[in-house]
Amino acid sequence: MPGFPRLTPPQRASIIRYIRTPGRVAWGKADVQKSLVLSREKGQPFVLSDIRALTAVVERGKQRVWLMEGTKIHARFPVQHVHGGIKFQAEGKSLFVPSRDGWVTRYDVQKGRWDRRVRACVYLRNIALVRGGEYVVAACWLPRALVILRAETLEPVRFLPLDGMISAIYTSNTQQQAIFTMQDRPEIGFLEAKDWSVRKAALRVALSDFFLDPSRRYLVGSSPQAKRLFVYDLHSQGFVFDAPISGMPHLFSVAFWYEEGRFYFATPHMGTGRISVWEMYRWRFVKDIAIGGPGAFVRTHPMTPYLWADNGSDQLVLIEKKTWKVKKLRPVAGRRLMHTEFSADGVLAYLSVFEKDGALLMMDAITLQQRGIWPASWPVGKYNFVNKQQRYAPVQLGYEVFMARCWGCHHTTQTAFAPSFLSIAEKRHPAWIRAQLLDPKLTAKHLGYKRSVMPKIPLRSEEIDVLIQFILDLPKNK
Repeated sequence: MPGFPRLTPPQRASIIRYIRTPGRVAWGKADVQKSLVLSREKGQPFVLSDIRALTAVVERGKQRVWLMEGTKIHARFPVQHVHGGIKFQAEGKSLFVPSRDGWVTRYDVQKGRWDRRVRACVYLRNIALVRGGEYVVAACWLPRALVILRAETLEPVRFLPLDGMISAIYTSNTQQQAIFTMQDRPEIGFLEAKDWSVRKAALRVALSDFFLDPSRRYLVGSSPQAKRLFVYDLHSQGFVFDAPISGMPHLFSVAFWYEEGRFYFATPHMGTGRISVWEMYRWRFVKDIAIGGPGAFVRTHPMTPYLWADNGSDQLVLIEKKTWKVKKLRPVAGRRLMHTEFSADGVLAYLSVFEKDGALLMMDAITLQQRGIWPASWPVGKYNFVNKQQRYAPVQLGYEVFMARCWGCHHTTQTAFAPSFLSIAEKRHPAWIRAQLLDPKLTAKHLGYKRSVMPKIPLRSEEIDVLIQFILDLPKNK
């Protein structure tokens, strides 16, 4: 936001009074239905080599979205007041782009065009997909409501008024439920996709920002008023951890990884010039890392040894995940750098040169060399088909567990000292895979072996869960 130094004190006071005056917005299901717009564009179909490589880039300055595969730009299409939070359908046929002014645009990947858009509300926070992508849920501030849209047509199904300001909404691990919190009241909400009922539970404090861990069992939220970080167990429906924090953690931007038997997450703290690191599941604070300036985003990938962060300058901050050592690069000297996203395979890193006459920068995430640069005005979020879907987070962590615990004997697709994980996924029920990991000696005979060769590896339940998710995902990539 630019400054307005020419405003007089009375002008500033009148603006503040106007902003603080509660607004009254008349908007309902009928208004949503009337707003539906169908595209007249013919579209330019393109062929994707791999849907997992599809990456959407938001160019806020020109209010449009790019669709890229690796270094190739397949399409650019307009979306007014685009902010971010793009969601992909599970099979990749369509993606949904929310705008702050309430519009939701659907882009048909197969037809190569946006085909329809609808105004769910007047001011929108974010969207989530439920029932395997059959429905879009829009979380709205003006009016305060949850708006359910049929994904195929964007026609409204339900308009559910809320009595508070929603923080954000995310899908549960079953896809049959969406979870949200309220910024202005200590509540957590559960939207049931089977009948669109809303159930609420009381919290100790209001959580203004939150994320779900990769297993989607725990909700990690922050309260600026209480100045604490909270962990809420969605199974037991109670808090299991809280700790003091300083500054405002940007929990919409967290990085997950696995290292030496432990799961971690990192988050930047807005305006403080630092990143905090926390251990998941044992729930403890690990470390504060100074990054040299107020950053907004931190990202990582199983294929990179670093956390990639920005610090409000032209520096790319790289933090080693093993040693916490910090090094800084200047990929484009004198130009502000922001927000990293990776390709699904972790080979490419997309970064924003965040200026009006900025650019989308692409780097080799392994060699740290530049792979390409394209002019762009205020480029912001990048959304890879794999990295930005919650269902892939445990798969990626499972890969890290595989490399740390299983790689010496198993290969993903080829028989090594032991069967390939692909053949295990195709031949064995998940329950047998779990049993084998828990007690291989006991299950060996049931699986047709004369004796057990596999040693009993001490694995925590969280390690087993993500490892199984990684194994079961392998047949989908053949």
